[in-house]
Amino acid sequence: MTTTKRPRHVGILVETDDSWGRNVVEAICRFGHSSGWTVLISPRDAQGRLRLPKVWNGDGIIASLRTASSVRHVKSLNLPVVDVGIMIPKADWFGRVATDDAARAKMAFDPHYSPRA
Repeated sequence: MTTTKRPRHVGILVETDDSWGRNVVEAICRFGHSSGWTVLISPRDAQGRLRLPKVWNGDGIIASLRTASSVRHVKSLNLPVVDVGIMIPKADWFGRVATDDAARAKMAFDPHYSPRA
């Protein structure tokens, strides 16, 4: 019996008004394309806030959680969430992927620095 894998629908709630956000969204989309995802990129509500529509039937969310309002919105959707920022404290209900800024700074100033050392 052959089963056809349904494409994953992933909501991306990352601001794209700066190069960091655009780079994050581009990287997510590259990975998603190679994995057969369909993505909804930075949808907004009537107030201009990053919000997924209530009628959206997604499988998960990748977000840069920055405000209590965005946290409430994402949590209310009851979907798996990965936060790509460090603006809010880590909680058990979402995963996190973030860079180590201290290690990045050391790498920028010391070409021999290795975070594994």
